[in-house]
Amino acid sequence: MARRSKAEIDAIRAAIYDYCERHYPLTVRQLFYALVCAGLIDKTEGEYKQTVVRLTGEMRLSCALPWHWLVDNTRWVQRPVSFASLADCVERSAQTDRRSLWKEITH
Repeated sequence: MARRSKAEIDAIRAAIYDYCERHYPLTVRQLFYALVCAGLIDKTEGEYKQTVVRLTGEMRLSCALPWHWLVDNTRWVQRPVSFASLADCVERSAQTDRRSLWKEITH
């Protein structure tokens, strides 16, 4: 695949901005498929990562694309369970305690 010209990259950047402006919030994958359907990029993993992810990242960091226009709804926040007090911890433990059925049967 030949390298794209600056004009071609600028056209993709403009399409990214225009599509995001009209349809935000979007995932990067949704944006990728919109660009594929518009015929601006090929439907390949390389185009996804090296074109869409890279350009949107650059555009966001340079403030050319608002951060809130792209979202990631698949990420889970992992954090430890915490409690306001020891009493809260004991009460929550009592509410969620479950005895092992199999341990009682097998021993």
